[in-house]
Amino acid sequence: MQKNMTPPFKVGKPVEDEYFINRESELKEILQNISAKNNISLLGLRRIGKTSILFRIINSLRTQKHKIPVYINCYGIPELRRFSELFIDSVRNSY
Repeated sequence: MQKNMTPPFKVGKPVEDEYFINRESELKEILQNISAKNNISLLGLRRIGKTSILFRIINSLRTQKHKIPVYINCYGIPELRRFSELFIDSVRNSY
């Protein structure tokens, strides 16, 4: 094995563009469910790519008329009051 080999995957933050691979069928299925106004849930182990696919969906929806995606990161929200503030700010900023 080569000592200075660069890993082929990005880790630590959501991936974009050429690093977003092998999720096209999942992306298509989620977008179809959103278009059909179905509720969906995205579940998986840590660091498996949930946030990456979510950001890809948000970017795709922003190009469509009459769809305003709202992203809320609930990690570390200690109380309902803080969540409420975050929710209102996120919705307002999405418009």
